[in-house]
Amino acid sequence: MKTLTKLSKVGMISMISIACLGLAIVYRSITCVSIPRDDTFAESSPYLPPSWVDVYDAIPLLLSGYMCHFNAISVHNELIDPTPSRSNAITTSTIVISTLFYLAVGISGAQYARCTDDGIVSSNILLDFNDDDVLMDVGRVCLGITICFAFPMLIIPARDSLLRLYG
Repeated sequence: MKTLTKLSKVGMISMISIACLGLAIVYRSITCVSIPRDDTFAESSPYLPPSWVDVYDAIPLLLSGYMCHFNAISVHNELIDPTPSRSNAITTSTIVISTLFYLAVGISGAQYARCTDDGIVSSNILLDFNDDDVLMDVGRVCLGITICFAFPMLIIPARDSLLRLYG
């Protein structure tokens, strides 16, 4: 395979799947937060992490979410009219969309702590939802689809780099 264009449908399925998972988390969080409780929303919603060590543990996760730079040259080469301004527009829009998605899911996930027994969301929020929750089971399947379908997008540029290096 010479180009990533042949994987566009696979990439689209992966994006739709992860969007479905994100929407499921946001929906469950909204339905949870809308349940009347004895405490106020501000009391049950911490704005700072319990420990700054948790912040340092989260930094690698945040950085890995933006690790797509190895595909930048392939994407640029596959544009119909590859100009620096078009590449910049694609990069900027991708980062903005990703950031908004991460913020929506992250804030919703943090608010879901109101529905857990101990008021804390685990590092894998999918473990906090009930096993018999059909919506979240669909979300888990969507995550699996995303991981499987994103794999070629990660491997092909690495393979091409190795082939250019040793070929």
